[in-house]
Amino acid sequence: MELKAILCAILGTATILLSLPVWFITLMALIAGRAWSLATGLAGLVMLGAGAAFIYLAYSAIQDEKMDEARYHNMERQVLALAKKNKGSVTVADLINVGFESAVAEAVLDKMAKKGICDINIDATQSSGITTYSFPTLIPFGEENDRQVKV
Repeated sequence: MELKAILCAILGTATILLSLPVWFITLMALIAGRAWSLATGLAGLVMLGAGAAFIYLAYSAIQDEKMDEARYHNMERQVLALAKKNKGSVTVADLINVGFESAVAEAVLDKMAKKGICDINIDATQSSGITTYSFPTLIPFGEENDRQVKV
């Protein structure tokens, strides 16, 4: 979970818990018929509102994190589909041609390489100067040797 979400949840919970004594004082002031009970009641409402706002911020941060993960997985699926279409290799330029932004395309491919989903094809990169990412499981059978010879 993101640090922002954790901090907001802690602040929200702490603010709501701190409002409980204010509500208790307000209740006691109402029972005693004190005029200032309205002021403490309003202070309690403000504290509850602030606590609820912090908890909402925590919730929205968690939802944003989930949406970012979903977007990344969708991009991964698109990369894999393109790799399958290209017989197991993809470049950043290939992804740009299908609508990815340059920085996003490079970040997704690098992250996939770090996760072990694909390999950076050093031979192809050295010969052409373009970083090529290969997906060994998507290379059609019998073409592994052909690729190494052609590059």
